[in-house]
Order: sequence, then C-alpha cells, then structure tokens
Amino acid sequence: MNIQELIKDRRTIRKFNTQPLSQETILELMNIAVWAPNHKLREPWRFICATEMESKARLADHMVGSLSELKRYKLMPSKIKQMYKDKIQLIPAVLFKYRKGYDFLIHSLYFSE
Repeated sequence: MNIQELIKDRRTIRKFNTQPLSQETILELMNIAVWAPNHKLREPWRFICATEMESKARLADHMVGSLSELKRYKLMPSKIKQMYKDKIQLIPAVLFKYRKGYDFLIHSLYFSE
C-alpha cells in the first residue's frame, strides 16, 4: 500500500508505537499534505514537524493550553490534561500544518528561551 492510499483510507488512531519515522517518510507526508484543501487554492500552508522530546513537550503544552478557554476543559481534572500532553509527547513525529500569517506563534513556541 502506498502513502496516498494510506491517507485516503485513514482512520483515527489512538495508540502509536514509538518507532521513529525516517526523514524521507516525513518529507513524503509533507509533500502529500500540500494537496489538502485550502482557502482559494493559494496554498498558504507552513509545516512544523516535531520529533525531539523537548519540541513535542512545548507543542503539547501549547495545544493543551489553547483549550483553556473551553468550559469543559476548565472542568477537566488535571490528571486528564496531563494524559493529553503525555500522548502528544509519545507520538514519534508530530506533523502539523498552519496557515501563513501565524509564523509569530510558531516562532514564539519554538524559539523562546
């Protein structure tokens, strides 16, 4: 099965193994991701791939922290919040795309001291 078939037939996965992904696989995923629908087909995507534990920890803090305004998040026990952070950090490579114009956010997330 090739990568395109995998993406088209994808299902939600809740468990990940810890086997690292090769740089070749990550680049292939990014090349396919540019075909995702976007506003007016201008392809304004930027990509971040976090493979190092420190980067994934920062990303997890930001992702879980961004939920803090949701009412159900405020009611969520801290043990559950930590579980979400831990799951993000266990994924071998976290690849996400973001829209052009949010570079300031990514810069502050990855390059802050």
